[in-house]
Amino acid sequence: MQTGYSQWQGMKEILTCKAYSGKERLNVPKGIFATYDALSETMAKVDAVRWAPRFEIPVFIMQGVYDYQTSYNEAKRFYEKIEAVEKRFYTFDHCAHSPFIEEKEQFIHILKNEVLSV
Repeated sequence: MQTGYSQWQGMKEILTCKAYSGKERLNVPKGIFATYDALSETMAKVDAVRWAPRFEIPVFIMQGVYDYQTSYNEAKRFYEKIEAVEKRFYTFDHCAHSPFIEEKEQFIHILKNEVLSV
């Protein structure tokens, strides 16, 4: 798992990102909390496979083994049960919820060589 990178560091990067306007920077945390308030109970109780069992587009799941926000086992179960025109599951053995940060090189390799080639 990535060490030395905290949620606060991630929030700092969002709040200082030059691509965002000042209003957008302030709305990110508000959006995070509003989304959590609106969806957390539903997401905890609902089986995503029942809501979205089939996709007419490719599905790529990049999942950290130590992800406790979206558990590895639940992501794997979802992957195994859904139907898609193409689907792939990528395991990141040394990270949690942010493989694009925690295992950046592997993440970029997969995007360039597998996802973009579909």
